[in-house]
Amino acid sequence: MYSILKGTSYFLAHAPEMVIHNGTTQTTQRKIDPDSSYLKEIGGNIRDYEACVAYPPNQVYIGNMTPEELAALPMPWYD
Repeated sequence: MYSILKGTSYFLAHAPEMVIHNGTTQTTQRKIDPDSSYLKEIGGNIRDYEACVAYPPNQVYIGNMTPEELAALPMPWYD
């Protein structure tokens, strides 16, 4: 029996709820101290959809910007 690869794709997903509920640090912290300030503040530190779309490395990934254009931008890119 031989396997056949018929297609592939890449995608970017904006899934802030996944980070809040399923990250390793969050899961561990929830077991150790469910009332920790870390868990209370995590939602306020997640970028909104528009900030994720505008993030230059994401623009390169989806083909709207070249790696050379990215290299010309001052770092850090998230400011």
